[in-house]
Amino acid sequence: AWRKSRIIVYTAIRTVDYPRYEDGTLSAMVHPQIQGKDFTKIERRDPCFLCMDGTVIGYGEGSPDEDGDEECYPFFINEAAYYEKGIAFMIAHRSERHVRVLQADS
Repeated sequence: AWRKSRIIVYTAIRTVDYPRYEDGTLSAMVHPQIQGKDFTKIERRDPCFLCMDGTVIGYGEGSPDEDGDEECYPFFINEAAYYEKGIAFMIAHRSERHVRVLQADS
């Protein structure tokens, strides 16, 4: 029998690079507060980078407000495979989709 259900969908919208010095070297690392928290909502100014001098950079600080009122969810946070591509993490928007699911008889 078919039943109605819903699924959560995350749509990638952009990448976020590490902060860098003028010569291109990294000036900060991913903040421990978001490490391992993929698909957890992040708010503007939540800590996302920790500079080598101990300064904390919040999400969206120093950049235009690209998200508007959309809720943002980081993922692939500090993944080694993306390091050389200049990606500290990716940002997704979350939405719900209604689907029909065929339920198997038990």
